Amino acid sequence: MTAISMRGVGVTLEGTDVLAGFDLEVASGELVGIVGPNGAGKTTALRAIAGGVNHSGDITVLGVPTTRSPRSDLARLVALLPQRPAIPPDMTVIDYVLLGRTPHLGYFSIEGPADIAAAREALLALELSAMARRPLGTLSGGELQRVVLARALAQAAPILLLDEPTSALDVGHAQHVLELVDELRRSRGLTVIAAIHDLTLAAQFCDRLVMISRGQIVAEGTPQSVLTEGSILAHYGAVVRIIDDGVGGVVVIPSRDSRTAKGDASMAAGT
Repeated sequence: MTAISMRGVGVTLEGTDVLAGFDLEVASGELVGIVGPNGAGKTTALRAIAGGVNHSGDITVLGVPTTRSPRSDLARLVALLPQRPAIPPDMTVIDYVLLGRTPHLGYFSIEGPADIAAAREALLALELSAMARRPLGTLSGGELQRVVLARALAQAAPILLLDEPTSALDVGHAQHVLELVDELRRSRGLTVIAAIHDLTLAAQFCDRLVMISRGQIVAEGTPQSVLTEGSILAHYGAVVRIIDDGVGGVVVIPSRDSRTAKGDASMAAGT
C-alpha cells in the first residue's frame, strides 16, 4: 500500500522555487532517507507532506489528498519532528510529550486518561519514564532528542517525518536514535521519512535513499546506487571515497580534494 504520494509538487518561498516537479512515492512500512546538500529542499518536502507549506501539484497521505484534509485530521496521520523544535526549558518531560496528543483533543478539551496513557507508553518505549517530571532544561542533548521523539510517538500517527534527527548529536547518540526509530518502525508498523545529514548513517538505516538537489530528485534507489563518488561530487561538491561496509551498506569517507592537495604541496615546495 502507498503511504505517501507526491506528484508534480512545487513550492515557492519568497519568489524562489524550493521544490519543482517533485515526484515521490513511499510504501507503507518503509524507512526512506532524504539526502542532499544544504538548501536542496529536504525540509520543505517534509513540511509539504505535513501540510505546513502551500504547494502546487498533488500530495496524498494514505489515499487522502492533503489539500482536502483539515490540519487536525492530517496531524492524526502525520507526525513531524522538526530539526529545531521549540523547547520550553521549564516544562516537564511528561507535559511536553502530552503536547503530541493535541490533534486528538477537541476545542477547549483537556487530556484524558487515554491521552496520559499514550504519553506514558511513549516514554516507556524510549526509556524515559524515570525522567517524566524533570524540566526539559535539565536534559542532555541525547535525552532531549528522545523526548522530542516521544512526543511524536504520542501523536500516534502512522507516518513519522524526521527532519535531521541526528544533527545535534554525537555519533553514539545519533546511532542510538536511529536504532530506536528503526525498532519502533518495525514494532508499530510506522512509515518513516527522514532527512539525514550523515550519509553513512543514512545508508546503514534506510531501505531507500532519495537525493535532492535544487528542489528536484536527482537520484533514487538503494544506498549503493544513490551514494556514488560521482553523485556526491556533482551535487555536494565534495570529494569522497565510498567503501562497502560488508553488510549491505556503504561508508562515505571525505577525501582531500586533489586540487587542494596539489596546491598545498606546491606551496610547501616553494614553487
